[in-house]
Amino acid sequence: GIKEGILELAALVPETSLNDEVEVVDPRSFLRKSTLVLTRNRFGVTLGGVRAPEETVEVGVILSESSPAMKVTDRRTLDSERIPGSWEEHAAESLPALIDLMHGELTVEFGEGQIRLTGVTASREKREQFLAAIQPILNQDSEIEVLADLNIEDPDGAQGPPSLLSIKFE
Repeated sequence: GIKEGILELAALVPETSLNDEVEVVDPRSFLRKSTLVLTRNRFGVTLGGVRAPEETVEVGVILSESSPAMKVTDRRTLDSERIPGSWEEHAAESLPALIDLMHGELTVEFGEGQIRLTGVTASREKREQFLAAIQPILNQDSEIEVLADLNIEDPDGAQGPPSLLSIKFE
């Protein structure tokens, strides 16, 4: 609509040649992206956040298929002025891996500009696998910031060799 209107106005100017180099930015690029907050506790998995109407993945279905015994509660809201987030394209691979690699309670937040991870892994190797599971998302959108607060359950793997500290007070 805008481009055609500009070209019509330009055609009204006498003795002017039209050079169609008008570019119109898709207004959808100004919309906010969908978000997801995935929380696992003893009651199951709860999904929060805001989703786009044309969501490309069904997060609840992905999680139910990867862990059939797990209860999934979807509390996300729908916003017609949202577009799918960059995390959605890789959700089918990354979300089941994130659930499997963590022990106990965990929180994963996929925001517009950052990914926050909070939880406990069994070992340093599991922690690295956990971070590798979100790497495809980071490869697609390099501006996403990762904030990882991942504790390691195995104290020997987390701290390395024991240290000796002695203090002599006189």
